[in-house]
Amino acid sequence: EDFPAAQASLLDQFRVLISKSPLPLSTDRLVQIMALNMYIIEETKLRADSTNPTYRSVCQDLALSLAGDMFGLLLERCNLLVARGDPGVVLQPTNQLQEDLCNLLAPVKVWCDWLLGNNDTWYPLVSAEPFAQLAQLATRLEGVNTQVSGILEECLSEKAYLDQPQARREEFALIKLAEDALLCEFTPWFRGLSWESYRLYCPRNLSVPRATAAKRVSQILLAVECLEGLDQPVLKWSLPDNSHVCLVTDSTTNRDHFSRDIAVSNLTAMIARDEYVLEESYSGEEEDEEGKERGEDEKGSDSETDSEIGRLRERKEELERARQKEQARARKAQSEILSEVVSVSLHIRPRLLVPDTNILVDSLESMKELANSGDWSIRVPTTVVIELEGLAKAGDGNRAESDSAEHLAQVRENSRAALAWLRDKPSNTKCVTSKGTILANFGVISEEDCSDGQKNDDKILSCCLALNTGPPPTVTQGIKTVYRDTVLITDDRNLKLKAHTSDCAVNTIKEFMGWVNLKK
Repeated sequence: EDFPAAQASLLDQFRVLISKSPLPLSTDRLVQIMALNMYIIEETKLRADSTNPTYRSVCQDLALSLAGDMFGLLLERCNLLVARGDPGVVLQPTNQLQEDLCNLLAPVKVWCDWLLGNNDTWYPLVSAEPFAQLAQLATRLEGVNTQVSGILEECLSEKAYLDQPQARREEFALIKLAEDALLCEFTPWFRGLSWESYRLYCPRNLSVPRATAAKRVSQILLAVECLEGLDQPVLKWSLPDNSHVCLVTDSTTNRDHFSRDIAVSNLTAMIARDEYVLEESYSGEEEDEEGKERGEDEKGSDSETDSEIGRLRERKEELERARQKEQARARKAQSEILSEVVSVSLHIRPRLLVPDTNILVDSLESMKELANSGDWSIRVPTTVVIELEGLAKAGDGNRAESDSAEHLAQVRENSRAALAWLRDKPSNTKCVTSKGTILANFGVISEEDCSDGQKNDDKILSCCLALNTGPPPTVTQGIKTVYRDTVLITDDRNLKLKAHTSDCAVNTIKEFMGWVNLKK
């Protein structure tokens, strides 16, 4: 449950790192980071499922999300640097920023290589943003494609190189990319490639750094070309725009968990379908124009086609307006959600301690020590006392399959010991209701049931919040400060999670006792 927050923090730090000049991370380190992402994605694969080969594990989905976002940040930085001037600088950098760009292209190229051979892993898409950034970068790199092609035309493939006589071979040198040497024999990276077609040999009279940069750019453009040639293309070359464009958006990926996004996705699909029919209609119109001397029947057909085109255009405009309206609503909702999100800071000064049932059963001696110290007051909810009574009376018939008879007997004895301690009226210890009302003793436990179906954990949590006497929360510069003087003591993970979401102070008995001993 903490992964989204951890991912956001990691991405923020990664963005800061790659935005610095010179880069604080070496090219090798950046390549290793992307290779680590490949490894994690590979390790979280599920076994082959013939009925659903595209099914992914939750862990792999999260790994793909993180890797894709990191790839997107690299592309975002590359686009920013390329846009500063002539894209030709990728072949021959002359300043620090241009060298940073060349260093960033290495991990980009590595991930593009991975995309070539692992489309069964990354498709369906987890996020469309990296591919939109890749389309922008490829469009900018098209400006040097002519130079790249000219350089690589002078090079020999491995087959052509081996066909040369020995004397001729000495005139050529293998183009060695640092990232290739680092990842050599790493299967996930090279799965879609072949050394025979991948290796190139450049003439020794050619600038080796320039040939290396050309090879790197050509691999990125090759990946883009493959993405445009898939059965369900992710990118395409747009003639009107004279650029590569991304065909997918986040609203059509498998991140759609909200109805409004599903609506946008459905609208997009409908528009795509209508555009296809529209293209067919245009095609039919052109064919009819070529044969407009065929007679009156064909004129009638043209009229029907024109009418169909008009209806389709109206339909397309209607769908576009609906989609824009949904997107505006989604942006507004996101803005409202973001405006409500603030950081929470808990100021805790323990005055009251509320033990959960498992604490009194498993750590009674620690609670006795805390009660006898006089530094804190112990408040035991009626729900906990009732649970203890149930455990004290539990017989073998109530035993779960995973519980042994010895364990059940131990719990029963511990529960009886806890009840005996409470009924001896220990100092600084009182019984309280879920509303925080103090009862006279632990002898007769009764409370009006007005919990509206609350579970026992919720009742204990309500008791803690009701007992708190700290000042009301304050919000300053986006930071919400909550003051608590009541601490819930529990080893129950689910109850701890509920307490965190309710801004209730909570701790395990081990951690709290550690703090007490440190305080001494």
